[in-house]
Order: sequence, then structure tokens, then C-alpha cells
Amino acid sequence: MSKGFWGGLRVGWIRAPHHLVDRLTSARLGLDLGVPVLEQLVAARLLDDPGAVLEHHRSRLRGQRDRLVAALTEHLPDWRFRVPSGGLVLWCELPEAAASAVAAAAERGGVTVAPGPVFAPEGGFDRFLRLPWTRPGDELEEAVRRVATAWEEVRGRADTTPGGRPGRVMVA
Repeated sequence: MSKGFWGGLRVGWIRAPHHLVDRLTSARLGLDLGVPVLEQLVAARLLDDPGAVLEHHRSRLRGQRDRLVAALTEHLPDWRFRVPSGGLVLWCELPEAAASAVAAAAERGGVTVAPGPVFAPEGGFDRFLRLPWTRPGDELEEAVRRVATAWEEVRGRADTTPGGRPGRVMVA
């Protein structure tokens, strides 16, 4: 429900063979207290007629994705990425293994992004940076400008680091 309709709507279902239902239920009870009734009712209502809500949501996300892609193409032309056919994130391949350093520099500039190594259980993937497109387009464009500044800082071409501590732009 959170991906298709609303990020804060943490409602889901598991379809499992009958012999596993008791084990899954027992495991779940040890992890959380269950989904509040209001959220369950909202989910049931959304599922009654999902078409209009889903189309609006998808259209908004496509627009945000397109603005992120355009900003990356403009400000970080040497970064490579493939626009995925699904999902909510873009994986950017940097020209060199510096994603962790870029993420740290971007954080100092007020943007939180996730470098590839946090998704690798044994390290690696430091050539990759994960950029979701779930924020409004203007925030994504500003985030890319700040990430580009972080990239320049990491590559040693920027004269100065971003000044002060600008307002945070959460992208991760």
C-alpha cells in the first residue's frame, strides 16, 4: 500500500499456504503490534476503486522522475544511469568509486542520499548512488545541484565546500 498509494500507509498482506499461517502470525506478533484499524479501513477503501488514485499517483511520480533525470543530465552529465521501468529510485553510476564520499559531502550540503555500499552486505558498489524521486520536483532539482557540488568537492575541482548548513533536502 505504501508504494502504490501513500508512503505512510504501512498495510500489506501475505498469501501463504495454510500450514504456514500460524508460524507467520506468531513471528509477526513478536515484531509489531499490528496495523491500526484506521489504516486498514483506508486501505480497504482505496482497494475498492484504486484506478483514479493510482493514476494520479503514477502521473505525479513520472513527472518527478523526469525532473530528476533532466537535472542529472544537466548537472552531472558524466554520471550514468538507466531509467527503470518500475520502482521509485534511480541508481547512478559514478565515473569513479566515490559514492560514500559524495554522500558524506552531500549530507554536509543538506542532502541525504544513500551510497551503494549500504546496500552491499560485504561492501562494494561504491560507484553507485541511490536517488529516489519521491520528493517534489523542485526539491529534486535543488538536491541534484547540491549533489553536483558535493561531486565537485570530492573530485577536488570545487574551490570551496558548500557554505553554512542550508536547509535539509531529504532525498534518501
